[in-house]
Amino acid sequence: MSINKQTLSQQIVQELKRRILEGRLRAGERIWAADLVEELDVSMAPVKDALIILQGEGLITNIPRRGAIVRKFSMKEVVDLFDMRAMVECGALEKGFAAGRINQRLIAELVRLNELLGRECSGAMFENKVNASEIDWQFHDVMIQVCDNQLLVDWYTRLNTQSQIIRLASWDGDARGKQTYLEHKSIINGLENGEFAQAATAVKFHLNSTVTAFRSLVGSDNGANEDYSRLRARRA
Repeated sequence: MSINKQTLSQQIVQELKRRILEGRLRAGERIWAADLVEELDVSMAPVKDALIILQGEGLITNIPRRGAIVRKFSMKEVVDLFDMRAMVECGALEKGFAAGRINQRLIAELVRLNELLGRECSGAMFENKVNASEIDWQFHDVMIQVCDNQLLVDWYTRLNTQSQIIRLASWDGDARGKQTYLEHKSIINGLENGEFAQAATAVKFHLNSTVTAFRSLVGSDNGANEDYSRLRARRA
């Protein structure tokens, strides 16, 4: 594989993200910098820069004497992460309602994105989970933007980057494609009705549904020390 050398670090970041999201790099797996240098035909410097960026985004961890490891998420971390997302998303919508920024243009964009997401379904499942995840990302990002607070938006981006891995794992469930589409539709209905409480309830239900699906797939009773690598290993 050849990499355009104009923005090497960012391109390497995107390539490694894709591998993580597709399950080609699993939780706890070592990322060998020297192998990337050879495979991508680049120098060591942009590879190291890319790994630093990914660590800053919470996707990998650096372990002494072991190097870069794809991050594991315990069930507790999954619950906490999606709780934080619910608080941020509902808070953003509340500010949007108060400022009158929940308008027809915003709703039309959410409808457009959700219909694109629906087209990614093959039956009740997503045919291409990576494409669907990118659309899902945009859907939630549009909602967050209504808060008109760039610091909050930037902070949320970090949360959403990490939860993208968990969301993709949860989509291994039998009906998650169709279910995600319908849950998004419930959020849109609340916004169309001008009801913050209805929209917020739909957001919380949607995010909790993802956590429930993930917990069901990893088969954890109490979530202690569970991570999605077990799920990937079982379904490989």
